[in-house]
Amino acid sequence: MIKPEQLHCLYEHEIALVNAIIQKRFLQHDPADKETKKHTGLISFKDMESVYHSTSWLEPKAINFLLRDYVMKQGYETINYTKFADDLYATRFELANARIMDTNMSQIDEFMRRECKEVSEDGQTVSLEQLRMVMRGSKKLVLTPFQIALIMGFADPDKHGLVNFAKFAKIC
Repeated sequence: MIKPEQLHCLYEHEIALVNAIIQKRFLQHDPADKETKKHTGLISFKDMESVYHSTSWLEPKAINFLLRDYVMKQGYETINYTKFADDLYATRFELANARIMDTNMSQIDEFMRRECKEVSEDGQTVSLEQLRMVMRGSKKLVLTPFQIALIMGFADPDKHGLVNFAKFAKIC
């Protein structure tokens, strides 16, 4: 089982960027107190849902997970948005974990052999970067950044930094 801290480095930068954007949008729905000029940190469920659906930074599945979790933890009334980054990280972890479990590992062998052969100069080996690009560009296999990093750990490059993709595909 994958632990949340193992994915932290993969999502840290993305979550920080998304959080900065989303927090600004939350503030539009949480007017500051006239005297203290401070925001409450609370918005309605409808406002939160509206913010999520008006951004291209969150995929629909992530939105559904986030909203589900907010309802389960806080109900439908007011939602505390100040810990959005932590909530998004938990959602990203849950989605990545689900994708890892859904990936049909038997497809990787066939796919890797075919795709690596296309980018290989000698028909047998590819560089680590070519290997990463093959996995990243896959339309057949939908791999998360964590899955790619995990699979790349099985690569055994030679002294020239090249990986025998037939051997690599079997290991995967």
